[in-house]
Amino acid sequence: MATQTDSQVYQGEEKIIVAIDLGTTHTAVSFAHAYPGSEVDVRMVTRWKGQPEAAGDSKFGHSDTNHCRL
Repeated sequence: MATQTDSQVYQGEEKIIVAIDLGTTHTAVSFAHAYPGSEVDVRMVTRWKGQPEAAGDSKFGHSDTNHCRL
């Protein structure tokens, strides 16, 4: 899990921020807990339990009814 910290102090209201990227060859999620007086620490998950080591086709697909499946 990679992290990135913003050196500026957050002054807004407390919130949890989540971003999801469902790419065709790479999928990731980032999240952060922002609260007044904190430096926001953004964490990114790029490896998933059971994920193969090699790159290749997307692990996501869709059916004929256009529903996403894993």
